[in-house]
Amino acid sequence: MGSSTAAPRRIAPRTNRLGNTVERLITAYQEGLLSLLQLRERMPELHKKSKAVEAELQALETGAMHHARYLQLVENLNTFRKKLHARAKTLDVRERQQILRLLVTLGTALAKTPCYGRGHNRALRG
Repeated sequence: MGSSTAAPRRIAPRTNRLGNTVERLITAYQEGLLSLLQLRERMPELHKKSKAVEAELQALETGAMHHARYLQLVENLNTFRKKLHARAKTLDVRERQQILRLLVTLGTALAKTPCYGRGHNRALRG
């Protein structure tokens, strides 16, 4: 989970630099060092960069949230697997086969979904 917190920390200085640059431009305009035309020429690029940084940060936060949800799913499935294994010892062969068929059907369905079909299910093994 260290990388999910490191990335936003790397983005924070970029956000601060952009904010400082905007403040310096406004100060330069107020002090008469920069014309209104020059200020108007420079601000759109800074706003564009700021939006890009915000979008990057949002994407990282969304990715971290999805990762946390996935880890919770893996934990829930591992718990389910352990309980199922413990209870399977008391079932007869026909009931075990029925459960196995259901699990294979579920696994096949998950393998066809975009998220779980591309190697993500490796964490479920074990």
